[in-house]
Amino acid sequence: YTKRKDEYLEEVLNFLYQYYPKVKGHIEEIECATPVTLMRYLGSPNGSVYGVDAHWKDMIANKMEFDSPIRGFYFCGASVFVGGFNNCMLSGKAVVDKVLSDQKQQKGEQA
Repeated sequence: YTKRKDEYLEEVLNFLYQYYPKVKGHIEEIECATPVTLMRYLGSPNGSVYGVDAHWKDMIANKMEFDSPIRGFYFCGASVFVGGFNNCMLSGKAVVDKVLSDQKQQKGEQA
């Protein structure tokens, strides 16, 4: 399982490098996850990439903030927004905006 997962990751990276060769050498940490990984580490039912089923009460309450206690580490996905493909993408965009805003603020504080 681990060997095949690593082989698949290598295939994906080679595809990425065809279109964005400058990315090579800039990836510091990487992990290839499968449904088995998600079941094991996140406890998501049947390895669902979106997490648990969305319920109406979760639309407002029980959501995490983007920020974490670890500086420079942010949360996104179904834990922040309601699950689903588009919402997970939107949460990624929102986190990017948050990261850029935080970096701009930090640069202002250093000046």
